[in-house]
Amino acid sequence: MTPEKLVKPKTKICRTCIVIRMFVLAMLVLVITGLLARDKMQHLSFLTTWNVAIAIMIFGTISFIVKYIFWKLENKNKSNDPLQND
Repeated sequence: MTPEKLVKPKTKICRTCIVIRMFVLAMLVLVITGLLARDKMQHLSFLTTWNVAIAIMIFGTISFIVKYIFWKLENKNKSNDPLQND
């Protein structure tokens, strides 16, 4: 066989894997930054677990509301009359 036929097709990386890799990379950067700049991290003292939890809840609520509005607008534009689909 020629080398051209032995080339494996490229497979796509799944979206979940990309998100996990980005999360792990971000956590590594945070840990390394925290270890290297302990004394200079006082301006981030407001980042408590409660503040992060509240931010996540607010972001989730806003995301839900926006997606719900888009979903309602999309369904409003679709017609339920089967005679119009002909």
